[in-house]
Amino acid sequence: MAEQFPEDPAERGLFTTIQSTYTAASEEEQGAMLQELRHRLPTIPVGERTALIDAVESARGQNVEWEDPGF
Repeated sequence: MAEQFPEDPAERGLFTTIQSTYTAASEEEQGAMLQELRHRLPTIPVGERTALIDAVESARGQNVEWEDPGF
């Protein structure tokens, strides 16, 4: 079993931000979120990261940005 280091509060803050905003993010932003989750949050438990990665991947491309027609 891999050693788990104490959780970094900054990483938890970023994780929480991603968790609360990914559904409203553009596909490009969601891609950046996935990179953060996969490569830059080592102190967040693997199970939590994996669940959020799955959620972001499922939501990717689902958020169609609305454009004001200018009427």
